[in-house]
Amino acid sequence: MVGPGNKALVGPPSGPREPPAPCLADAQIEPAQRTALTEAATAFAEDLLADRASAAYEKMSQPGRTGLSLDELAKAIQFLGSLAPFTGLRGEHTFLVTEPGAAQAAICGSRDRPSGLYLVHITPAVQQGGQQAYVFLAAASRNNGWAITERLQPEGRHWNVTTFSINPSAVLTRGPEDLSALAHAEGRAGHDFNAMILLFAAYNVSQRGPDVRWGIQQELEVESQALKPPQELAGKPPLIWTYGSSRFSVENVSLVGAGGSYVLMLQHRLAQWPGEKAVDQQNHVLIDGFLKSHPEVRSVFDTVVARAINANGSLGFGTVYDFKEGYLKPDAVAPASAATPPAAP
Repeated sequence: MVGPGNKALVGPPSGPREPPAPCLADAQIEPAQRTALTEAATAFAEDLLADRASAAYEKMSQPGRTGLSLDELAKAIQFLGSLAPFTGLRGEHTFLVTEPGAAQAAICGSRDRPSGLYLVHITPAVQQGGQQAYVFLAAASRNNGWAITERLQPEGRHWNVTTFSINPSAVLTRGPEDLSALAHAEGRAGHDFNAMILLFAAYNVSQRGPDVRWGIQQELEVESQALKPPQELAGKPPLIWTYGSSRFSVENVSLVGAGGSYVLMLQHRLAQWPGEKAVDQQNHVLIDGFLKSHPEVRSVFDTVVARAINANGSLGFGTVYDFKEGYLKPDAVAPASAATPPAAP
């Protein structure tokens, strides 16, 4: 279960020691330069999403290739194959830092609202003179939205990618602002469990990689500190949930978009693996007990999935309860290690 932490909107790793550098945003950038940046970033993203690691690697800067081998790049984007096809790749923002000075970060975008404000990291090499750009792109997979964030620097006549990050940006069609608004509504209704899960989801889809801090990220972190988590979500995983004589070691509770439905995923680990039939029965106990305690989840989620994994994560089995159709046919699911995309450089 990943949720907001206690970070503030500061430059990595511990905040800028100098005032933030000036930053040109979107239409403020000279049109030909903005086009060159967008085209370079889009070409790189197209290679990533099509699993063309070698082609993408050729579009990286020398510092980028120094810090990342071709094999490492191929492994970092391997998870994208299971999400394909991607559609609607488009640029959302372009930022250009031209006079960084000694600053470690630049504030880019609009200060009028948190969703328009970005704080971006400036590398030491750029501080010594030169330019640095960030291009934010968006695409969609079958179920969710994705954000591709690229940091570029000029080499000769071309802009090349130094670092990149690929992060989920929406659960189905709901981005961080939509999920946050829904969390507020559930909180006002007294549905604290729903509110907390939705806030976690909003935070997760607000992340844009280690080089960027988005203003809405800070807002979500501040809000999270004001929420008292319900008993089931208090403390650090694994969380121990007890229903009758059954105890469950719950490691992850999250909102997932799948098949056009908003799914509440309950992942728990079993010390012993008794076989799929017995695991399915245990999953039934978990779902039945949970729904009895929290009938309000029906107002937000379409489906509840109890997903059991064995001690080393090599086996998994999921049981699906749909609020319209009841329990669906049992189906084996992938190991836990396949559930979370590896972090991109």
